[in-house]
Amino acid sequence: MSSDGHQIIQNLIDCIKKHDLTFEVIKPRRIDPKGLYDEEIKMIYQDQEFIIPVDNEYKDVELNNPMLFLNMILEEITHFEESDSFLDWLSGVHQLSKDPETQEFYERIKKCTLDIREIVGDEIEPIPYFEIEMNTSLAQALREASI
Repeated sequence: MSSDGHQIIQNLIDCIKKHDLTFEVIKPRRIDPKGLYDEEIKMIYQDQEFIIPVDNEYKDVELNNPMLFLNMILEEITHFEESDSFLDWLSGVHQLSKDPETQEFYERIKKCTLDIREIVGDEIEPIPYFEIEMNTSLAQALREASI
């Protein structure tokens, strides 16, 4: 694992500790008419709760690891931040369609992104998605990390 990768994981750990973040898994919910499901992660900071639907393609939610939860949330809000519009965002979320439920998903991410960034700051970022997708040593280190 590169020192940059190690630093990203350490930043996630430090952020969770510094802000005393806790996480809960919410039961899967239908987020599109095709019946595709994602998990929802609740991030709790002081008296604030943020429920973010996340892509659980690699079954990382089942590991019940706070670093993975924060990483998954950051993947979602980073994707939102990098998108110029709803349609741009939608093009990167290929399993969803342009419908009212998906628009609500987008709006919820939009609102939570601003609040979450206010808490964790702009310097906290997820490990690159391809690392998760390819199950690299960095992804393995994240999956095995603990506080």
